[in-house]
Amino acid sequence: MLAIHISNRHLNLEAVVGKLAHDAGLVSRINRDSQKSTPTSKDGLAYAASLALVARQEKDLGSIATNAGWKALNFPADKRAWSDDYVNIFSVLK
Repeated sequence: MLAIHISNRHLNLEAVVGKLAHDAGLVSRINRDSQKSTPTSKDGLAYAASLALVARQEKDLGSIATNAGWKALNFPADKRAWSDDYVNIFSVLK
């Protein structure tokens, strides 16, 4: 299993990771409960983190595969996956 920190206030990195995982035949999950755009601390400096998990098979995710807090990553089926030769930063702007 690979854990990827995808928190970003300006880019939807869920779409990038989800598409790459899908095209590679992998399974992926994201914890949506941690996706908040407002500060989580009183000083206004700390934000919740978004974490994506990628694995070869559902069974590799263990209990996360059935945990209600973890959902499959969304990805644009009609968009091209990022690679060494292709990146479209405008496609993931929030």
